[in-house]
Amino acid sequence: MKPFGKPFGKPFGEPISESASQRIGLFGGTFDPIHLGHVRLARLAIAGQRLDKLYFLPAFAPPHKEGVEISAFQDRAEMVRLALAGEEKMGICLAEERLPSPSYTIETLRHLAKGCLSGCQLFFVIGSDSLFDLPNWHDYEKILTTVHFLVAARRGCGDLSGMARRLGYQIDGNRWWRPGKKDIFFLPGNVPAVSSSALRAALRRGEESPLLPLTVAAWLKERRLYEK
Repeated sequence: MKPFGKPFGKPFGEPISESASQRIGLFGGTFDPIHLGHVRLARLAIAGQRLDKLYFLPAFAPPHKEGVEISAFQDRAEMVRLALAGEEKMGICLAEERLPSPSYTIETLRHLAKGCLSGCQLFFVIGSDSLFDLPNWHDYEKILTTVHFLVAARRGCGDLSGMARRLGYQIDGNRWWRPGKKDIFFLPGNVPAVSSSALRAALRRGEESPLLPLTVAAWLKERRLYEK
C-alpha cells in the first residue's frame, strides 16, 4: 500500500487519496521506535471495525514531547515503513511533515478530513492511557466530533466508567455514545504493554529485543540509531 502525504525517497511512492465512504483507521504516535505492540493493535483495529485501510501517522512535532529529544522524523517514518512490509491493509501517512508545528491532532485530522480522506469514516486508534489523557488534548471536544475512537483497554487501566462520565458519554457494552459526538469503541483482544522508552534504553545498551519487528531490528542494528 502506498503512503500519502509528502513522500520522501523512492520507497514511499506517490501521494494517494481514498474513496468516499471507506472506513479508514488512523494511528498516531512518535513510533520511536515502532514495535510489535503497535502492529498488534493495528491488526485488532482493522479486524474489530472492519476497516478498509489503516494508516500510521508519525508525529512530526508532538506537543507532549516538547523539550524531549526524539529521533528524526525521517528515521521514525522509515521504521514504520519497514514494520508494515507485507501488511496489505496498512500504510503510512506523512501529512504532519507538511503541517505547522506543533503537530496538534485536531489540525492533522481537519487537514485529512477536508482533503484526501474527505467523505471517509475515520477511526482514530489509541491505547487506554491516551483515552484518560484525552481532556488534555488541544481542542479535544472537536476531535470527538471528527473521528470515532478505537481504544485498546489494558488491565488496570483505570476507572473507565468515571472517564465516560467525565467525557459525557453513555456506556453500551463496548461502545460509548454521546449525542452530537462520534462513538468510542473498545477493541477485543489483548495488546501487550510495551514501553518505547524501555526499548530505547535496551538498544542503547546493545541488547536485542523480541518486541521489535525483524526488519526494524535489522535496520537499527545497522544504523545504531539509539547507540549514538
